[in-house]
Amino acid sequence: MTLLNGMGEVELLSEVNPALWGKLTKLNEDSNYAAIARELLEFINSNNFDLLVQPAGNPVFHVTLGKALCKQGIENKLMFSFSKRESEDIPQEDGSVKKVSIFKHLKWDKI
Repeated sequence: MTLLNGMGEVELLSEVNPALWGKLTKLNEDSNYAAIARELLEFINSNNFDLLVQPAGNPVFHVTLGKALCKQGIENKLMFSFSKRESEDIPQEDGSVKKVSIFKHLKWDKI
């Protein structure tokens, strides 16, 4: 997860807040997504980061984070990569199938 500060500098969450990064990369069915989303937004706002690029976590967390942003009336703070998936099934000699996927980045979407 990358953060863009007010001076246009890129910072990694794993370096500026390893504890929060750890929570995001270890989300599971028992995680309190809403509390972690609030903690992330509080960190971003209190440290004057302008943009959160490709947030870590699963899709359910992303929805929760989006809801938290909406509740705070914040727009254009998140940026996600939009890519096209090209997949190929390659039959193997043993009868199994090897699936190879290539993701081609097309654009960035700001929400």
